[in-house]
Amino acid sequence: MSLIFSCCRALACLICSVLSYLIGSSVAFALDPERGLEQYNYKQWGVEAQLPQISVTALAQDNKGYIWIGTQNGIARFNGKDFVSYNRDNTNAFQSNLIIDLLYDSNNRLWVLTNKGLTYYSSNGFVAVHSLNQEIIKPFSIIEYQNRPLVSSFNGLFKI
Repeated sequence: MSLIFSCCRALACLICSVLSYLIGSSVAFALDPERGLEQYNYKQWGVEAQLPQISVTALAQDNKGYIWIGTQNGIARFNGKDFVSYNRDNTNAFQSNLIIDLLYDSNNRLWVLTNKGLTYYSSNGFVAVHSLNQEIIKPFSIIEYQNRPLVSSFNGLFKI
């Protein structure tokens, strides 16, 4: 009887050890709460690096690897080092500088949703396609649905 009890106890200890290892190893992948954020590698970009404005409202990446950044003062194209900014001051197709959302679609177009209009960017540059003042109230986001932009707003969904 004591041999069976000893075997069961050893098996229970083994199971507890394995569970402790598994639980402990899954926690090991999280950030160490004892380290300060400054001890991790990160970089912050702001207006001093030519970002149009510090509040980032949307992100998208195109097929060439550029990161497009929406802000409250237009958008910027980022190559990993430098920013190129576009807004109403240098791009007539923008109806507003307040970027709500960005979408890079399967047709290689970057859609720029602002609070007052929709613009897309392709190899021909920026093109204004829709004035939101008449029907779409308070746009929230843009996604691709059946190969076309779909805009959500305060007053419904709109397929462009």
